[in-house]
Amino acid sequence: MIYTPHRTPKPLNAIVRASLIILMVATCSFARTAHAQIPAAAKSAAQPPADAIHTHLQNAIKLLMSDLPSEQSHGRDLIVNEVTSAPSPSASFMFAYANELNNQIGPALASSNLRVRVNAAIAVARVAEKSAAPQLVPAVLTTLNDQHEAVSLWGLKAARWLIVPAGANSGRLISAVVATGTKHPANADAAYSALQNSNPSGPMIQTVITAIQDLMAARLAKYATGLPGEPIADATGASSLSESAWWKTLNKATKTRSAQLLSDLVAFAAQRLPTATPEIQEQLKVVIQRAGRGLVANAISDNFPDLNARLASVGSITPRTPVPSVTQAAAQVYPEIKKVWADVKAPATVQGGTPLPATTQPAGGT
Repeated sequence: MIYTPHRTPKPLNAIVRASLIILMVATCSFARTAHAQIPAAAKSAAQPPADAIHTHLQNAIKLLMSDLPSEQSHGRDLIVNEVTSAPSPSASFMFAYANELNNQIGPALASSNLRVRVNAAIAVARVAEKSAAPQLVPAVLTTLNDQHEAVSLWGLKAARWLIVPAGANSGRLISAVVATGTKHPANADAAYSALQNSNPSGPMIQTVITAIQDLMAARLAKYATGLPGEPIADATGASSLSESAWWKTLNKATKTRSAQLLSDLVAFAAQRLPTATPEIQEQLKVVIQRAGRGLVANAISDNFPDLNARLASVGSITPRTPVPSVTQAAAQVYPEIKKVWADVKAPATVQGGTPLPATTQPAGGT
C-alpha cells in the first residue's frame, strides 16, 4: 500500500469551540430575517451604485454596533446577504462593496464589545469569501491582529480567500497568518488551512510553503520544552508540506527543510507521547502518522518509492496503537529518510521527554 497524505479531521474540541462562538454571535438572530436591500438590477449595473452601497453599509454597521445581540446579528446578516443573495452580484459590484465595507467597518472591529468584533469579523470573512476582493486586506489584517482568538479565527478564514488576490500585500497577510497561528494555538489548524487552501500557483507556492514551514518551526520550538496547544493541528501542517503538486515545484533547500521539519515533528511528538494525557496521546499519534506519511509521499515524488515499505509501521499508526509500538516506529524515521535527503540532521532530544528507543538501522548512504 502506498501511503499518501490525507486531510486532517478537525479535533472535536476545536469544533465545539467554533460552534460555541457561532452560537454566541448568532444569539437571537432568528428575531429578524435579513434580506438583500440593494435592488438586484443595481447589483448588475455597469456602474455600481456607490451611494446605495454607502447608505446600506452605514445602516447595517450601525445595527452591528448596537448593544443588543439581536441587532448585532441582524446588522451582520445585512452586510453578508448583499453578496450571498441571488442573483449573484457583478464583479465590479463586489469590489465596490468590499471597498466600502473596508472603509466603514473599522469602528466595529475596534469595539470594546467582543460580540461586536466577532460579528464584524464574520461579515468581513463572508464578503471576502464571495468577492476575493483585495480591498478588504486592511480589515482582514485588523481581525488577524486582534488579541482575542475568536476574532482572529475569522481573520484566518478571510485570509484564505485573499492571500493570492492581495498581490503586493500578500506578504503582509501571510506574515499575519503565521503570527496569529503561533500566538493563538487554538487557531493553528485554521492558520495552516488558510495557507494550504489559498490556491497558490507559480512562485507563490514557494512563498506559501515557506510560511507553513515557519509556522511549524514555531510550534516545534514549543515541543522542545513542552507541548503546543492543539497538537493535532500539526497533522494539517504535515499534510500541507506533502502536497505532491507543490513538492515537484520546490527547490532542494526547501525540500530539505520540509523533510527536516517533518522528521523533527515525528521525533518530538514521539518523545512527548509516553507522558501525555490519553486525549493528547491520540492527537500525537495522528500527528506522527501524518508526518510519516508525508515523508513517504515526498520521497515517492523524488523517485524513492522504497521508503514506503521501510516506513510502513509509521503509516499504519492509529490512535489505538500502543505507545511502545509508536515510539519504535518513530525511531526508524530519521535513519531511513537520511537515505533520501542526505542533509537532514538528527532530531534533538526534547527537554523532559522520553528518549526514542535505539535503532540498528544505518543512518547514511542510499
